[in-house]
Amino acid sequence: AFGADQLRAWVHDLGIATFVGTSQRVFPKEMKAAPLLRAWLHRLRAAGVRFHVRQRWTGWTDSGALRFATPQGERAVDAACTVLALGGGSWARLGSDGAWMPLLAARGVPVAPLLPSNCGFDVAWSAHFRERYAGQPVKAVIASFTDSRGVAHQRAGEFMIADYGVEGSLIYALSAPLRDTIAAQGSVTLQLDLAPDKDAARVAAEVAHPRGSRSWSSHLQSKAGITGVKAGLLREHLGPEHYTDPMRVAAAIKSLPLRL
Repeated sequence: AFGADQLRAWVHDLGIATFVGTSQRVFPKEMKAAPLLRAWLHRLRAAGVRFHVRQRWTGWTDSGALRFATPQGERAVDAACTVLALGGGSWARLGSDGAWMPLLAARGVPVAPLLPSNCGFDVAWSAHFRERYAGQPVKAVIASFTDSRGVAHQRAGEFMIADYGVEGSLIYALSAPLRDTIAAQGSVTLQLDLAPDKDAARVAAEVAHPRGSRSWSSHLQSKAGITGVKAGLLREHLGPEHYTDPMRVAAAIKSLPLRL
């Protein structure tokens, strides 16, 4: 129930202006988080919240009190209610090291193993593609795949080419089912629609249109809007022997397979 509009209202109430990016995510107008954090902490302290920093929770005492390692030594706290918000295991430098898992397991609490999420995936790029396009965004695409349970997933957005494969918001949004499918069957094929605003028949007609004296690259750019990294993805998938075949190119524009 706490969506983007509610988030913006909450931030605005703290005196921080926001805007909505092309990805539909909410950002502070000044692109800085520190003023928002300071305003939030000030309001919480004014409401009576007390913060104890530089302390690490290390489990429970025999009597059930919470144990904390502090700069002044060990401290025990008897709490009426405890909320554990401990993070995952992906940012050990900032405290998210997963050290809480054995503490809970020792108390008989079932703990699911930590798995990658909001993560990138490996793709076997050619050396040429990797060197030319790593770090470039692939914008306005639709990604779809069927997971190992037969459930179809589809999402529109953008992602980044990395030297190892793919990453970015669109990939992160699908990362959990992608991860589970790779774990179950070793790989997964992501289908990319590089021209989501045009149906397959229109793309086929535009690609097959006589190009006259124009180069093939100029033809694809003017007729199908395919240029830059999208053209590179087509060449990577089709190879030089099929890259100028209108039927193969049109099919790949609407459904380019990417093996993760």
